[in-house]
Amino acid sequence: MTTIAHHVAPSTHRGNPVRISFRVTVPLAHGTPAETALDATIAAWVFAPYNVPGEGAASMWYLAIPGATYRGLSYFDRQVEGYAAEEFSIARFLARHGIGLVVIDTLGTGESEGEVDGGLITRFVTAGANAQVLHHMRERLLAGMLVPGLAPVPEDTLFLGAFGHSMGAFQLAQLAALLEDRGTPLDAAIFAGWSHGPVDYARLRLDADAISTGMVGENGYLTIPFAAMRPIFYGPSPTVPEALIEADERDAVVIPKGLLDEVLIPGIVAREAGSIRCPVLHVLAAHDLGTSAQSEGQTYASTRLFTAYTQPQAAHCNFELSRRAFWQVLADWSRMVAVSGHPFRRADPLGREHNSSHRPREAHGNGRKD
Repeated sequence: MTTIAHHVAPSTHRGNPVRISFRVTVPLAHGTPAETALDATIAAWVFAPYNVPGEGAASMWYLAIPGATYRGLSYFDRQVEGYAAEEFSIARFLARHGIGLVVIDTLGTGESEGEVDGGLITRFVTAGANAQVLHHMRERLLAGMLVPGLAPVPEDTLFLGAFGHSMGAFQLAQLAALLEDRGTPLDAAIFAGWSHGPVDYARLRLDADAISTGMVGENGYLTIPFAAMRPIFYGPSPTVPEALIEADERDAVVIPKGLLDEVLIPGIVAREAGSIRCPVLHVLAAHDLGTSAQSEGQTYASTRLFTAYTQPQAAHCNFELSRRAFWQVLADWSRMVAVSGHPFRRADPLGREHNSSHRPREAHGNGRKD
């Protein structure tokens, strides 16, 4: 399987995203006898790849999960007044390089609707919801029904992974582990801006007391004091445009308390991360929650391929001048994984088996790239 593109996607899908949605039903109160079901709508935006792969080539797609305070578009398609639409957009860059993204708002935030107390939205709940989103993505891509004008993707060429930033990466660890348990792993997982260790508030010049006391909210949804978060989001001496920071703060969404309570516990998803067998790319900025992308590799003990990347001269939100080098790593790594014999099996996130002409194959050596 190769990733060489031969013709171009319909012009209607170039550039601006296409708004779609997914209906999901997930249990609440995980692990208790009093589980109740939540019916919700997950809002999503499709960035179709510009280049459609030729016959037999991999069709690469990622589910993109944003971090705390971010809507999907606010992080993966950051628009800043006075700048070109592509200037700060990960999604548009990857689409130009032949990789499709389906960007979502996290359950309970932005346009992803669900009448539920935010304290009940935990990593188990979002993993269940996002597994259903992946199922719907797969079915619509195979049927040519994701967005109008895209042809059906042959089942044995579909490469379906997930990409999470910060709290989105935290959620991804639980999601990827859930899919491993079902025997239907992701084809690749990208973790950005996430560390399994404790946060070193002093090194990051963060005032933990100001952050905790500045949080306000109701119905289990919290807002955070952005002034206290600027040192980690943009670094101690921001180099990103002030207009970008203003847009981030203006567009910020609430955080479900259930997720926030969990994400603050060091190592809470380390066991889950250790069960992930699909290829893993772990990205940290030079000024980020963790100190070493390479050292995070010890947590992903089961992966067949681990790759670490540190974005130079960048802070947690990755928008500095080195962003395009970061985006290029995402594109190059994804192509490498697809060409080198992954995905290991064709997965349906709801647990159904699929036949495939591509058998599981180990990476060269020990499969780890540190």
